[in-house]
Amino acid sequence: MEKTKQPWPTKDAMEQIYEMNLWGDNNTDFYSGAGSHHPELVDPYIEVVTSFLNSFDDPLVVCDLG
Repeated sequence: MEKTKQPWPTKDAMEQIYEMNLWGDNNTDFYSGAGSHHPELVDPYIEVVTSFLNSFDDPLVVCDLG
């Protein structure tokens, strides 16, 4: 099957998400949703990522660009 749709550039997708408040607005211009703010959602994620990063013998260098 031939691919007919071009990928949507990430920058354009993110601009539309914020312009249309698709992740809610929380009375701010830039709000990425509850998943970035509530400890009951954030803490388990941090725990798993920390465990993964600590599982390597040599320390990793990580940069979060998001």
